[in-house]
Amino acid sequence: MPVVPSLDPSQQVTPSQAPDFQGSTAVTAGLLDQGSQQYSQAGDALGQAANAQSQMAIDAQNLANQTRVNDAVNQLKTTQQDLMYNPQGGVMSQTGINAIQRPSGMSLADEMTGKLTDSASQISSQLSNPMQLRMFNEQARDIATQFHGQTTQWEGQQFKEYALSTQQGTVKLATNQVGLSYDNPDQIDAGLDAIKAATYQAGVINGSAATEIEANQLTMTSNALTGAIDTALQHGQTTYANQLLAKYSPQMTADDILKVSGKLNSYIGTQVATSVVNNVMTAAGPQLSNSPLSRMQVITAQDESGNKDFNGDGTPVTSATGAKYKMQALPSTAQQPGFGIQPAQSDTPAEYNRVGTQLLTAMVQRYGDPAKAWAAYHDGSGAMDTALQKAQAAGTPNAWMQFISPEGQAYVQKNVAAYQSGAVNTTRPALADVIAQVRANPTLQQKPEWMQQAVTLATQQYNEQTQAIDQRDTAAVAQVQRTLSANRGNWSSINPADLAAVNPKDLPGLQTFAKSMSEGTNTTNTALYQTLVTTPQIMANMTNDQWQVQAQNLSVDDFKTLSKQRADLINNTGSNAPGSLNLRAVNETLSQRLQSMGMNPYPKSTGFNADPDAVSQVGSIRQFVNQSILDAQQQAGKKFTEVDIEKHIDGLFTKSVTFQNHLDLGFMSIPRPDTTVNMMSMTPDQIPDDVRPKLVADFKSNGVPNPSPGQLLGAYWHFKTAQSRNASTP
Repeated sequence: MPVVPSLDPSQQVTPSQAPDFQGSTAVTAGLLDQGSQQYSQAGDALGQAANAQSQMAIDAQNLANQTRVNDAVNQLKTTQQDLMYNPQGGVMSQTGINAIQRPSGMSLADEMTGKLTDSASQISSQLSNPMQLRMFNEQARDIATQFHGQTTQWEGQQFKEYALSTQQGTVKLATNQVGLSYDNPDQIDAGLDAIKAATYQAGVINGSAATEIEANQLTMTSNALTGAIDTALQHGQTTYANQLLAKYSPQMTADDILKVSGKLNSYIGTQVATSVVNNVMTAAGPQLSNSPLSRMQVITAQDESGNKDFNGDGTPVTSATGAKYKMQALPSTAQQPGFGIQPAQSDTPAEYNRVGTQLLTAMVQRYGDPAKAWAAYHDGSGAMDTALQKAQAAGTPNAWMQFISPEGQAYVQKNVAAYQSGAVNTTRPALADVIAQVRANPTLQQKPEWMQQAVTLATQQYNEQTQAIDQRDTAAVAQVQRTLSANRGNWSSINPADLAAVNPKDLPGLQTFAKSMSEGTNTTNTALYQTLVTTPQIMANMTNDQWQVQAQNLSVDDFKTLSKQRADLINNTGSNAPGSLNLRAVNETLSQRLQSMGMNPYPKSTGFNADPDAVSQVGSIRQFVNQSILDAQQQAGKKFTEVDIEKHIDGLFTKSVTFQNHLDLGFMSIPRPDTTVNMMSMTPDQIPDDVRPKLVADFKSNGVPNPSPGQLLGAYWHFKTAQSRNASTP
């Protein structure tokens, strides 16, 4: 410990005796006082030196005390900071209920300040003198007071936030209650009251003005009511949603009222648009589709009213009994159709025809047979049930027709005959026709935004239905074609159910296909052939049904060849058999040769610069060349290499044809000069006059009454090739 300096008596300075000078001198008074003055000055100097040493010792002691106290204070401040900011247990880490309710039972400020005071006591016990203890305690009290104030402030802040959070939670739960209980007015009112009370308490906690509290209450109740109305709309209860808006609009903000009104308008518009479009599509359904039921609907409308809603004078088509419009539904039936059918919403063709169409569907579902369904539609389901009971009682359940009205018997026989014959008008209405019916709706005409919704929906439904119908028709044709292919065109081998599924418009094509299968005729649409061989990926992208339908547009050999090409593309495989064609190499070489002759190897069938005749002609060339290579490969017993293909194509392009032409004037024929041209460059109009009529007749006999120029040219090349082959055969 430092020692305060003190004066040691042993360390005093002893004055030495001045030397005695002998001599005669004059002595003055000033000279006699000089010695005593010097002695006094020396004493003062010694006293000042002693005081300086004493002060140095005191300063050193004070410095030592201050240093020790500063160290102790730093230790206490470190503890204070840890108690305040430690993330594991400091004041700032205690939030919400943890800051308000302490396990110790004390307040957070008292608990933490107590810990700080305990730490100060431990630190003070290490101080060595009363001066240090006094100095430390003074600063420790200030630190503890400041810490307690900060902790108390934090505790108050957490209490406020916890209280606000509690009120916000109450508002949230009540808002959720209002939304879930959208169809219970009592629950809605209770939820709104809870929201208002909690919002008021939150305002009091925040010290908000009364007007601000009221504004917040309106915002919160408006938000809850918006949720309730949205929920009602999502459940399709637009009328009830509108009632909620009317009742609770005083408790909603203007902005939310406008938003909800917009949603209501949109939902109602969607419902109206959907209803109108469904009615239009239902009425158009029989003509759009060719399902057995849709054909029944077309036949029914044709028999009932000539498939008309209005007479020539604009009056509704009405029977003597009062039945109206195309499906001839009685007013009583339209109002009470039964069988789960929605009654007609208005005296309009759309509504009456909807009821009639749905009633016919219900009769099919009830009786499972077209004849019985028509009998029930004409005479009524009650009369039909009675007829079935009488037939059953008579022991002849299949003879039920004798128990219905004579008019009903004629009605059923006529309609069944039309159904079985396939003679049904299935002209498909265009999209424009459907949209025109939608636009004619007076309700939609008053709401442009609803009209736009309806037009969009009608377009979507039309496209979806026509696509589905086309796919079904394609599948039906493909199934019949497979049967005909497997049975050499035998029409009687077709399953009646498969034939009934075929759209009547496709029957002529199937009959032609059956003939080609039975007679082995070879006719190819050369324009289609050009498209398929130059863009083979089109074949790969087709479904099996879509590809099968192409068989009626291709000869048997061409269909088989292209089917192999399609399978190779789909399966990423190939074959070295003579019957396999390297289509890529053929296309590349042939396209180069055509270009060298000044011909476009890829003419367009549609669009700008379209040349359908050129497409047909180039398709004929490709068909002829491909078949020629396949024949040559069969003779060679191998698949040609690219070099072989080039040689063969070059050989074809060197062949010439000489025509002996005559000018046919009807009453006489005048010879014309012979013409020699390259066979691959000849045009359809260069086919000899005496050959062309025979080619046309052959095509006509094979079901192609109007062969294209390309088809005629291809047939002529095949004719010349066969003629040349026969001439070279011994």
